[in-house]
Amino acid sequence: MQNIILSRSEAEQHLQKVFGLERFYDEQWQVIASLLRGERNLLIHRTGYGKSLCYQFPATLFEGLTNEHTIAKAIENQKAFA
Repeated sequence: MQNIILSRSEAEQHLQKVFGLERFYDEQWQVIASLLRGERNLLIHRTGYGKSLCYQFPATLFEGLTNEHTIAKAIENQKAFA
């Protein structure tokens, strides 16, 4: 896995450009910075926290594909077919 060196300020400029958001929550930045250092992560947090952004943002910087697994999508699919 590649490492990407990016300050929070640089990352938030990229966040604004790509997602139209001004800044990360502190906890989001901790997860994102860890992923950019090439570390593995498991993030469990409440609905509406912004978990997906923690994985989607680094995916815009890494080459190749990023695979994100989320239980929320499985629950949505289950409700749709119920």
